[in-house]
Amino acid sequence: MPERIVLGSWLEALDTPESEAALIRLCRLLPSRTTTLDPKTLQAVDLILVPGSDDGARVICNAILDGSLPADPQLLFRLGDHCGTDDQGREPELDDLVDQVRLQIIKHACGPLGLGPASTQQRVAIEDHVMDLFNRDQHKSSPLKLDALLWTAAACTRRFRRWLSTLPMQLSMPLRSRLSPEHCRTPLLGWLKVPMLRRTVLRHLDQYHGPQVDAILQQASLLRSPLLALSVKATGLGPAFKGDTEVMCRSAQPGLVDWIEATESSPATRCTRLEACCSLPEPLARIRAVSTISRARPAPGTQRLQALQAFLDDDIGSIRRLTNLLVCGERDKVSRAWFRENAGRLNPVSTMAIIRHQARRDLGVFIQKIGTLQEQDVHAIGAAHCKHDPAGFRRRLDTVLDGSDHQASLVAIRLICRLGIARDHLDRLIHCANGSAHHVAPAAIAALGQVRDPQAESVVVDAVNHASPRMRANAIEAIAASPRRTAMPMGTGRFQELLESHANEDSARPRANAIKALVNLAPSVGYRKLRMMLADDRPEHRSSAVWVTRSLRLDQQEDRLLDLATNDPVDSIRHDARDALALLRRPGVPQVQLEGARP
Repeated sequence: MPERIVLGSWLEALDTPESEAALIRLCRLLPSRTTTLDPKTLQAVDLILVPGSDDGARVICNAILDGSLPADPQLLFRLGDHCGTDDQGREPELDDLVDQVRLQIIKHACGPLGLGPASTQQRVAIEDHVMDLFNRDQHKSSPLKLDALLWTAAACTRRFRRWLSTLPMQLSMPLRSRLSPEHCRTPLLGWLKVPMLRRTVLRHLDQYHGPQVDAILQQASLLRSPLLALSVKATGLGPAFKGDTEVMCRSAQPGLVDWIEATESSPATRCTRLEACCSLPEPLARIRAVSTISRARPAPGTQRLQALQAFLDDDIGSIRRLTNLLVCGERDKVSRAWFRENAGRLNPVSTMAIIRHQARRDLGVFIQKIGTLQEQDVHAIGAAHCKHDPAGFRRRLDTVLDGSDHQASLVAIRLICRLGIARDHLDRLIHCANGSAHHVAPAAIAALGQVRDPQAESVVVDAVNHASPRMRANAIEAIAASPRRTAMPMGTGRFQELLESHANEDSARPRANAIKALVNLAPSVGYRKLRMMLADDRPEHRSSAVWVTRSLRLDQQEDRLLDLATNDPVDSIRHDARDALALLRRPGVPQVQLEGARP
């Protein structure tokens, strides 16, 4: 091997190389196993990287890979400038060689833990090089180039992370595929900060062990993201990373609740720690704390109740309602006693939510509170209980019909009608139709109309001549639901006579129901009676006649509806007539008559 000459003295006597032989000779004179780059060595590298020739770049790359030259970022920039000027005619092997050198220099600059260079200026310079490299030739996504990008991302600044989010989607999948447990062990913390790579890294968390990884995961930066805390919890590593709850509460980290749930394996202790979260300023964190406490099983119900009570006086109503709901959802005696003692200070919305929740879980509560629930809730909850325990549900409904609470009886009868179980409560319905309050009996008549039973039909027919207009209206409607059936005691002819007599009475609702039944039973008579009702002097009768026309979609009364929609003195009737005309969808109806909103 030829004797090496001092590089500095050699450069003093040499100008720019004139030939390839001189260039190769110069490359052989590079210092061996040096750890730092002095200005003379950099000057030699600049002379070796002759524009238009790849021999110098190849020698420099080999010198870096075998350790003759240090993996210094300054060489990265010089190689980048040389290889980025013109790639026409370059050998593919040289590109791979340069990529290997770039990766080694970037890994050396990122440090042993993947936390990045000590110098921010050096880190930014490396990021600029990688960004320029990918922006110039994104189509060349070789594995080595992807590794260089990943190592840079592990020590990146916020500016570089924003640039990562702009990379094309076709590049994100190769990046994620490069992340294996062995491949990404070192720059773990940096990749956790990159949204594009975070989920892939978290998949490998359960394969990481050792004090270095534990120290990285315990850093406070991990708590700044609820997603990270939640993902750490999902990996099963949570118990290894416990922290001081009081200190975290003072810092009000958004991921604190998920962190406590992940790190505390004891449900009882978890309730105690989450109780301190009532002082967190973020409402979302407090809501998470309340929900997490309710899931802290098998902790005793008294401990969950004690933890939840810290949130009962929260400033935000939704948190108070959620807490009330969860407290009263507890099945132990302590929670139920608390609800009885504190029900008076709860707002109506919270009380209704609690009752609705308890009614779903307990048939006894549903029967007890059936008169206070909304109709849609009664039907949904009642249908569920009827399906789960039909015999017990019907037995409990009979007690409601026998009771003195008229509102509860009315709601129960309507539920019976919707569920179609009137035959199972025939005796109670007949009793309600004969002796209940004025607003319960008509509902019982409507329910009896669904039952094909001689006793029920007899009660319905007798109600046609009842003194109450609502009773007469419901009875007529029940019979008219199937006017031609022969099971009715009176028969079709007698029923038509009865309808014609009621089609002239003074009460609007029975008259409208009678005319509606006549239209189905005897159309010519029904149309004539309906036209007379549309021209009635009483507004409530005209309004009911419009309802009949709309419900049956009778286009024979179009001219009369058009007159009402235009000239009726009552605003509500004009609006209802316009709606009826629009429902008919007649092409000859003037659209101008259909415009306008309800006054």
